[in-house]
Amino acid sequence: MRRPLLPICLLLAALFVLTACTVSTSLVPIMAEEEGRFGIETEVRQPFYAESDGLHKLTIRFFPEGFPGSPVPVDPAQGAAIELNYSPGDDHRFPETAFHDWPEHHEWLPELTGDGRYEQTFCTPYPDLSGIGVRVATFGADVGRGTAVLEPFETVEVLHLPVVGEHMGFLPGGSEVEVVGSAEGWARVVLGEDEGGWIDLDHFDELPEPGRVNDRDVVLELYELDGDEPIRESVVNAAEMHDISHIAFEFDRVESAMERCYRFVLTSPESEPGNAITLRFDPEGTYDEGQAMLNGDEVDGDIIFQPLFDLQEPLYSGYLDDYEWAAPLDAFEARFDPIADTEDRYLEVRIRTGDVPISVPWSRNRPPGQRPLEVIGMPEAPQGGLIFNAAFQTNVPAGDIAYASGRDLYSRARLDKPFFVGLALLVTGVIVAGGVLLRWSGKNGR
Repeated sequence: MRRPLLPICLLLAALFVLTACTVSTSLVPIMAEEEGRFGIETEVRQPFYAESDGLHKLTIRFFPEGFPGSPVPVDPAQGAAIELNYSPGDDHRFPETAFHDWPEHHEWLPELTGDGRYEQTFCTPYPDLSGIGVRVATFGADVGRGTAVLEPFETVEVLHLPVVGEHMGFLPGGSEVEVVGSAEGWARVVLGEDEGGWIDLDHFDELPEPGRVNDRDVVLELYELDGDEPIRESVVNAAEMHDISHIAFEFDRVESAMERCYRFVLTSPESEPGNAITLRFDPEGTYDEGQAMLNGDEVDGDIIFQPLFDLQEPLYSGYLDDYEWAAPLDAFEARFDPIADTEDRYLEVRIRTGDVPISVPWSRNRPPGQRPLEVIGMPEAPQGGLIFNAAFQTNVPAGDIAYASGRDLYSRARLDKPFFVGLALLVTGVIVAGGVLLRWSGKNGR
């Protein structure tokens, strides 16, 4: 009566195996080689690109005082915390490019006036969509060309490029300078015969009058891809926009935006020629998940845009002091429940110091995605990568593995038929002999 249970148990075991095979992969084959170390008192972040779902382990190289080679001290990081987050700002799949990148093949669309309507469809791999960033021009409505005067009693910094450019020098307050243009809310000034720089418009006491005024509302509406009614709206007056700049149309976040597609529409019903803005456009755009439409007609190319996100919760958070010390790697390791929805997305590792500064090793090799590490308040930080690794755990039906293995075996058998015929006969003989022995042992009560 017991023998019928054997095939049933074997069948159940086979079904379990066929549905519960787990494959583990690593972000990089081995930890990167150390180039040097630097101390931080604030926080360091490292963006990276993930090819798989199921991120479940982090390995961070970090040297508290006394490492390597000495016993692990109690609470070596003294409260240093670590987070895993999405990092959509590092995702370059959208038409927006680097901040100061204005390729020559890009162009400006005609003025957005009256019944004009500029549209773009897109899909988002991240949650908490909270705005759309575009590039605009106001046709010189910031400032004209001519002589300007800096604010008195104030030393003014000059940068090589607007906003985030390198330091060039200082000018004394009250100085007269020649203004030849503007961008991003900064004036381009002539410093010498062949030299120019940029100064924030807020540092001027007098500026040349602009050649025009833009003061009409620009409206962005967000729709579900096939929706007829807007689900979000944002209005920015053109007077608040700077020439040749990035503008963010912000709205209440859409929590469920992940893996959903939308359409944004820009209009300015009260604008007229001479009092209107325009948008940057890439006629060679290759954004596969979206389509641009100008005044109701589909066109080749894309509006230059970037979805904005207000991410609410980290994917994981913990403390370095709670990690396990992996002596062979000179690193700390943390394991946690697998995180879904990490495949084909940019993430970031973020380390915040606790009660004391920490020493962080870095490498010239950057992680997948090739983004450099960043240290808050430390612009001179190395432009290499944080030394870490991540592991991903994916459930794969073993039936798929068996099918692939069988297909590979069949292909090899066709190339070497005599060997595989002999192998098949041998395996068949072993199975038959096993069956005979099983029946014989059953008859003898074993």
